[in-house]
Amino acid sequence: MGKIPELSRRPSRPVSSAPFPLPAAPAMTDTPTILARRDIADSLLMEGRLDEALVILTDEILPHFTETGEAREKAITQGRIADVLFAQGRLDDAMALHTERLPAVTELGDDEGIAHVLFSMANIRLARGEHESGNLQQIYEELAQAFQLSCQHGQPDAIGGIGMLLVQVLAMGGLRDDAMDTLNVVEEAFTTLRDVDSLARVRELRGMLEG
Repeated sequence: MGKIPELSRRPSRPVSSAPFPLPAAPAMTDTPTILARRDIADSLLMEGRLDEALVILTDEILPHFTETGEAREKAITQGRIADVLFAQGRLDDAMALHTERLPAVTELGDDEGIAHVLFSMANIRLARGEHESGNLQQIYEELAQAFQLSCQHGQPDAIGGIGMLLVQVLAMGGLRDDAMDTLNVVEEAFTTLRDVDSLARVRELRGMLEG
């Protein structure tokens, strides 16, 4: 079998565009205003302005939802923060935040949130090299559960993203047939999305598995 592409252990940080003044923090802290601020943070993340987005998320958004007790919005915000920390290479901090939010999304019955947490935790473990230190089984279990939840809810974007990582983990464990079966499901998801670039990666990975 051909060599599976090495997984990045530490994501590269997006290149930031030239900074522009941020809109001032709102005087009022009602939930619609806070959600609008989170939209601003999301826009900053899209531009690669991680530090500025993190300030809004940690100093404004998270304290608001912690105070109001809006558990779902708090968990969503924690997920945003954890993703930023991961992108910054702060892997332990990101893992701690995902570990904290997992019971909340589980209690809410938020399968999409559970899948995101499990996928993120597995991704962090891979970035920390845990697959090389005897923890491949836990990584597999987290990804397999996340993948199953995404398939149950018919979410092609999640099926594709989680599935691609699961295929590589299965291959690491020598489970070629399971990897191929999973890759077939992933291919269907990306076909539904008409994601040409991802379909090209599927073909490349299939060739390596068959080699």
